[in-house]
Amino acid sequence: MNATQDRVDRMRVEGTLRSRDENGNPTNFTASKGGFEVAAGGLFEVGTQRSLSVHSDSAVSGGTLTATGPMTVGTTNRPTVFAQSGGAVTQGTAAGGTP
Repeated sequence: MNATQDRVDRMRVEGTLRSRDENGNPTNFTASKGGFEVAAGGLFEVGTQRSLSVHSDSAVSGGTLTATGPMTVGTTNRPTVFAQSGGAVTQGTAAGGTP
């Protein structure tokens, strides 16, 4: 799932958002334009051993972000701010890798 072309504003997660493909299977998630905010009570879950790439300013402000695979914030040519003010962020590892 890519929040790239379709969404240029910040996506606010207040309920539950799970990264899935068109068949309902867990998939990687990339936020490259609008970013996201996980608000209080919100849950943003990236599936088992799937990656989360954050290339646009994003935040967790009371909700829960769970990325069971690797999580990348920014790139060499695109600095990105990821802020947390409350809530929880859980990052997993790639198979055989380290967080």
